[in-house]
Amino acid sequence: GIRVAVQILHTPAEDLCGEICHLVGIREESDSERLLRQPPAATVDQFISDVVKGGQTQSESGSDLLPLSLLSSESPSECGVCIDVLSNNLTFLECTPSFTSIGGPIRQGDGLLDWVSADEGALVIWLQQAVNQMLGGHATTPQRFRFVPPHQQPVIEIVADCELRDLENQDSLDESGSPNSNTEVRVRVIFSNISGLNRRSRRRRQSSKRA
Repeated sequence: GIRVAVQILHTPAEDLCGEICHLVGIREESDSERLLRQPPAATVDQFISDVVKGGQTQSESGSDLLPLSLLSSESPSECGVCIDVLSNNLTFLECTPSFTSIGGPIRQGDGLLDWVSADEGALVIWLQQAVNQMLGGHATTPQRFRFVPPHQQPVIEIVADCELRDLENQDSLDESGSPNSNTEVRVRVIFSNISGLNRRSRRRRQSSKRA
């Protein structure tokens, strides 16, 4: 093997659930870079932009992982996901890099209903009402839901306020929000006020109360 000079990069950060995490990277130095030249500090926007570019490259190479997108240029760190409201499981179409911090790697074909930890009906009714509000030109009403991302089952439960935005392909819906055809209808769901709950500790507390 060949020995090369490298830099170890580390920065602490706080995730969307308020937990401290650590970003660690290794950077190889060329001969011209060994003159004590430190790399410029990366900003959050630069980091997210790099992640998006990586996600697009990965998608183009035939990966079955969900493509990454900023969805909105106004808030690059926004936590959101684009879904198809006409699909059976509210299929994920693309998501922001921040969304993967709670969802982990998301595969194409996965849907928001696969995450619901309790009442799927409540989420479906809220989506139906929100779509109707958007069709009528009204502001949507956010609602709080509990989710259990598959990669965190059965340990962590995510609680978040959800808001519906940017209804696309509205011609595929009638005035009641019912589909006119099998066309894909995309909406953006924004997650905010996110918190994580340990399901195991909660179960232990419930068991001790019953005892």
